Amino acid sequence: MFLLFFGAIGCQYDPYATDLTIKEPALKDIFGTYYFEEQTVRNIDGLMAKKDASINLNADGTYLMTNIPDLTGKQNMKDIKLISAWGQWEMTTVSGVDNGWGHVKQAWGIRLTAVTESLSTIGFMGEAPNYKLIITYGDPDAGTVMIFAKK
Repeated sequence: MFLLFFGAIGCQYDPYATDLTIKEPALKDIFGTYYFEEQTVRNIDGLMAKKDASINLNADGTYLMTNIPDLTGKQNMKDIKLISAWGQWEMTTVSGVDNGWGHVKQAWGIRLTAVTESLSTIGFMGEAPNYKLIITYGDPDAGTVMIFAKK
């Protein structure tokens, strides 16, 4: 069955919609460090190969983000800034997944404080532990993402 994604800006054809986490994860299953795994972002392959990008979610509700590209509105590598930040995180619903018949299920993820808005909402992928994190850049319909996984 074809699934549609309706994010905060009303996108309908997110290619990752079927991978989003729709059952609330147990907190104990999401703590830990997530490392860069893959991307669909063009023009920065060399950048990620040279940088140790990671997101650490601590049990006390704090996070540490290291060397994450801030790509919002960027057209080429010379404009890319790497973000390292720390602050608070909370697990919450971050979007919805529609089965095409109007039955929307909430998709889970995290919201971060003290970081640029383009990186403040990150989704979970998977329906069981080892969850992954997905950062979507721009319009979700474009499928421009970075995915992070625990090692």
